[in-house]
Amino acid sequence: MCLAPMTNTQKTSAPRLSIRPSEEPQCYSGIAPVTEASGKRQWVHIRLACPKFVRQTFHEFAASSIQQSKWARAFYEHQRNENQKSHHAAVPSLAFKWVRIIYRCWKDAKPYDEEIYLQSLRRRGSLLGEVLGLTTGVGVEVDRRLPKTF
Repeated sequence: MCLAPMTNTQKTSAPRLSIRPSEEPQCYSGIAPVTEASGKRQWVHIRLACPKFVRQTFHEFAASSIQQSKWARAFYEHQRNENQKSHHAAVPSLAFKWVRIIYRCWKDAKPYDEEIYLQSLRRRGSLLGEVLGLTTGVGVEVDRRLPKTF
């Protein structure tokens, strides 16, 4: 990446194409967990080498979205009840999803629209869409129970 000053045409076209997939912002922000392995042991822990303010911002954003977004509330409740995660484990899981959504909105230069995301869940046949009572692509109401794995 070039650190020289950009012209107006470079500012509008280059940045969105130069960023790699959504995993990069997830790792940079510290939302993506780190998996380590040594011998026969494997463990997962929080990413320490990241900007703490960015990680905290996504954490707080995800926590506040639980009150505003239907799918975020359903995902959070599933993490808490079915997966038996604590609040401070469920919120980063939700933040992990939000980083991908925000990245896609930024990449496509479009604002976030809850209805578009719910349609996407329905179209993909997501289990989260089933919990929300969304109909599948063929117009059949689906069962609202989730299996243990999400």
